[in-house]
Amino acid sequence: MSPASSFDSVCSSPEMMNIAGNPLTSLSHSAFQSYNNDVVAAAANHKQTNKPKMSTKRRMKASEREKMRMRNLADALHHLRDYLPPDYSQRGQPLTKIQTLKYTIQYINELSDLLRKNGEGFA
Repeated sequence: MSPASSFDSVCSSPEMMNIAGNPLTSLSHSAFQSYNNDVVAAAANHKQTNKPKMSTKRRMKASEREKMRMRNLADALHHLRDYLPPDYSQRGQPLTKIQTLKYTIQYINELSDLLRKNGEGFA
């Protein structure tokens, strides 16, 4: 298929028709070719800018660091759950990470309100 015929087939596609069913005329053949060349150049540049692969040893060290980070986070959240009253747990199921953080914030706010109310009574 020649470039001209591919241009004609693209311009007669439903995407290139206006509401009345007439072909859109704002896209000239040269504009189409320019756009097409830009897309091809961008794809070629994208392939050239890919990062080189990380060495196996470096990847394993990074993986181990990530595992340790996640273990530390899980330990911290487990420790935080120990401070929440049992009312916040869901029928014996462990709280999710986000639930733990939200309930901790809620509990701290409730304790703060309680301290404020008690402080007003003494003033």
